[in-house]
Amino acid sequence: SANPAKVERLGKWLSQQPHDIVCMNECNQWQGPAVNLKTLAPQWGFPYVELLVAKTGFHIGIISKRPLTVVESTTAGFHHGLLHVKTQEGVHILATHNTP
Repeated sequence: SANPAKVERLGKWLSQQPHDIVCMNECNQWQGPAVNLKTLAPQWGFPYVELLVAKTGFHIGIISKRPLTVVESTTAGFHHGLLHVKTQEGVHILATHNTP
């Protein structure tokens, strides 16, 4: 489950890093009122957020400093799912979470 203190530490660390795009696994319960990736990531300097809500509860997220286009967001054929995005520059980024 989402631990607000741990997520806050992660956000503080991410806001100090030079990364443009971050892929995340196990964003469990990160779409609720206490912890919400779509609300928090912009505060960390990542205004573009995509979140695949997996039926297993082990959600996949991609946050970015620049716009993203979702190419595919699916759970079909994957235990948790696959999130495929493309940057404006045409770079394809895939995030998945394999079977435990």
